[in-house]
Amino acid sequence: MKYSFRYYRESDDAQVRKLVLASYQWSAPAWSISRHEFCHGLHPAFVGAPGSWRHTNGLWFEGEHLAAAVVSEGNYDGGAFLLFDRVSRMNDRELLDRMLFHAETHIARFESTTGERILDLHVPVQCPVLRDYARERGYEFKGIHDRQNILTFPEGPFEVELPAGFRIIDGTTAPAFYLSNVHAFSFQYGLPHTETGEAAFNHLRQMPDYRPELELVVLDPEGKPAGMAIIWYHEAMPYCELEPLGVVWWHRRKGVAKALLWEAANRVRKIGPARGMLGGDQPFYETLGFVPEGQDEFWQWRRKVR
Repeated sequence: MKYSFRYYRESDDAQVRKLVLASYQWSAPAWSISRHEFCHGLHPAFVGAPGSWRHTNGLWFEGEHLAAAVVSEGNYDGGAFLLFDRVSRMNDRELLDRMLFHAETHIARFESTTGERILDLHVPVQCPVLRDYARERGYEFKGIHDRQNILTFPEGPFEVELPAGFRIIDGTTAPAFYLSNVHAFSFQYGLPHTETGEAAFNHLRQMPDYRPELELVVLDPEGKPAGMAIIWYHEAMPYCELEPLGVVWWHRRKGVAKALLWEAANRVRKIGPARGMLGGDQPFYETLGFVPEGQDEFWQWRRKVR
C-alpha cells in the first residue's frame, strides 16, 4: 500500500498547515489558513469539542512525508475538506477512494429524523478532478456555492475614518473579553457560547499565524468595544484573510467595519507583499470592491444507517 494512514494528532498541525499553504498554488482554497487557524483556535473551547479533530481528521503519509489529509471544521457539522501536498495527488484514485471513504465514515453527520449519515464535501471549482470523482461516487451538487471574494489593494494606503470619539486598539492591549463581547453582540447568540467565548479567543491567540498587531478592536466614546477584526497573513499566501469581522448591532452603519478593514489592510502592507484581502460572501463586501476570484461547491453524500 503506497500510503499509510493515521488519525490526526496535535503534533501534526505544522505539517497540515504546509498542505494548506501548498493549495494556494492551484486554487483560492476552500480550506484556507484563516479557516484552519480559526477552527483550530476557536472551536475547541467555543463549541466544547476539544477532541473533534483527533476523532475525525485523517492523514495519509508517503513514508514520513504527509501527502494528504481530510479535515473538518471541528464542530461535527458534516463538512469535509480535502488537502494535498501537490495537485497531482488528485489523480490518484486509490488515495481519493480512501480519503472520501474516511470522510463518509468519520465526518458525515447523523440526521436522526431520516436515519441518514450526510456529508457536505467542499470542492473548489479550480479542482474539477475532485468534482468529477465525487459525482462518480454518487455525490450530488446541492447548488450551493461559497465564494472567495478578494479586494485588490490600490497603490496608496487606505484612508481610515471613524465616528467622533471612536478609536482603534489592537491585540497588544485589547483583552480577549472585548473580542468575545463584540462577537456575541454581532452574531446574536447567548448561552453557552457567551461563557466559552473569552477562553476560545484566548486560545485563538496561540495559533502560529496570529499577529497581535493584526487583531483590531474599535472602542466607542465610553471605551466599550464596538467592533473587531482579525487578519491572518503568511508570506507564502498571495493575499491576507479576514476572519472574523463583527460590529455590535447598535453601532452598525456608522463606518466601523470599513474602518477596521482599511486599518487592517494598511498594517498588512507594512508586513509583506500581500496583493489584497479575502473577505466574506455577503453584499457588504461587494459594496467595498471585493470581487469573486474563486468558489467552492457543496457536493453531498447521503447513506441510510441500518
